[in-house]
Amino acid sequence: MFQDKIDFLALYSEAGHWGRHYSAVRLTIGIAINITSLTLLVGSLNYDIHWLSFVATILWLVGLILFGYFSYLVRRLQNSQRKMRNEVMGEAKPLMRPFPWDDLGLLAILLLTIVVIGSLCAKWAGAF
Repeated sequence: MFQDKIDFLALYSEAGHWGRHYSAVRLTIGIAINITSLTLLVGSLNYDIHWLSFVATILWLVGLILFGYFSYLVRRLQNSQRKMRNEVMGEAKPLMRPFPWDDLGLLAILLLTIVVIGSLCAKWAGAF
């Protein structure tokens, strides 16, 4: 597959650079959208503005989808590097699952999503 060592190093390095870029985008989206949507949500719950809580929920879900997508891209590039290394070095390291369910950041955001949706449902049901 690789003509020489330079091809391998270039492709391996490029996958690493894109992986770091996607990881930075993932974390930026995770922090910015989560803080913004939680601020909107708390404001809407305190001042009883239902349309704002709807906007906050939509923003939260968009952030969750984008965070998951960029997590998938990072994992895909990690697998690409692992395949290249296995082929060139003769190693037999197994590939990682395509979607990182073991990612603690993703699990934290999923748990927060359950809390947010639960609080919205409780607020709209008149529990508090």
